Amino acid sequence: MMKNAKYFVMTILVVSVVFGSNVPAQVETQGESTKPQQGYAKSFPGKPCGFYSSIADVFIRHKEPGEAERWVRMGLESSSDPQNRDKLLLSLAEAIEKQGKIEETIEILKKLCDSPDARLQEMACQQLASVYLRAKRYDDAEPLLQLDIEKATTSLEKDRRRNSLFNTYIMHNRIPQAIKTYEDRLSKNKDDMEAIHMLADLYMRKEESSKAVPLLERLTASSPDDSHLKSNLAQAYVSSGRIEPAIRIYEELLRANPGQKEHWVWRMSVAYQQMGMREEASECGRRLLREAGEDINMIIGGGKILSDCRKPLDAAQAYMKAADMTDDKEGGKGRLLLIAAKQYVEGRQFDKAEKLARELIESGHEIDVNAAKRLLADILEAQGRTEELDKLK
Repeated sequence: MMKNAKYFVMTILVVSVVFGSNVPAQVETQGESTKPQQGYAKSFPGKPCGFYSSIADVFIRHKEPGEAERWVRMGLESSSDPQNRDKLLLSLAEAIEKQGKIEETIEILKKLCDSPDARLQEMACQQLASVYLRAKRYDDAEPLLQLDIEKATTSLEKDRRRNSLFNTYIMHNRIPQAIKTYEDRLSKNKDDMEAIHMLADLYMRKEESSKAVPLLERLTASSPDDSHLKSNLAQAYVSSGRIEPAIRIYEELLRANPGQKEHWVWRMSVAYQQMGMREEASECGRRLLREAGEDINMIIGGGKILSDCRKPLDAAQAYMKAADMTDDKEGGKGRLLLIAAKQYVEGRQFDKAEKLARELIESGHEIDVNAAKRLLADILEAQGRTEELDKLK
């Protein structure tokens, strides 16, 4: 392991020779160590902090944190620029944490969390939160993770960071504690929108949708164009047994996003199925087929809904229609015909299924042929046609 790290470090040093000052004679290129000697940093005048941190990163990746620490400390000896020193301290924190020096790591990162460099401050706070989590100091980690969400500049980034925090709660089995934290925040400030957002999602994850609904209603009222929030509210309505307002929201989202018709109609079908309303769910599939025109994806989407609703013969017709619209250059036609055949089997129309399977065996691509043979075997076995089954094998 050390030998591989040495070669990487040698590469960095060679590049340094090409683009900067000469490498000192003290570097051991033939031995088994690249450990810096006392006063070694003085041999690299003017080197940027990235030079030292790059070498340290090599040693960290090769599980030599002690060597990484030595190189970072060399950089700290040779640099007087506060910003460069802060960057090196971030690397030092990583190196010493991997050596089990947790308290020293925390002290370094705490200081860096007050850095005037906004980006470095953010990185230090994220790293400190991770250190706390690994040390199981959840009460220390959570405020930093919450601060990380609040600092996000886009709604997409906020959602990504919220998901990271949710996963942390789940991973460490702390959803009840998290709920109490945000309930306390909301009791102190009823307009704390971040607490409302977090609580709504936590209630949904804990399957307490009736508590999530009023919070999500507040959020959607304050952000009426946020389709993600509206979709969450619709799901909360369904989970709490209120199908009508959920469908109204999906219809509204469909009107606002006509290019996503397949998605929102599918969401309606899922909502109906959750409520045990299979006929209404099936009608969503038929709706897609009626409105599909030449859109093959909508036709396939309609077929999938009908299949999920246990309408295999209707689904088979949808897949047959999609197959007729597909060329066979990539085997797409064969795969659709195979799905249609399976739907016919589920609908107990073995003759149609057998016909499709034999056609695929005659003319399909290799993947379709093999799958069709397996399907044909199942059809013959289901009908007790053992003699034909033996010949097929």
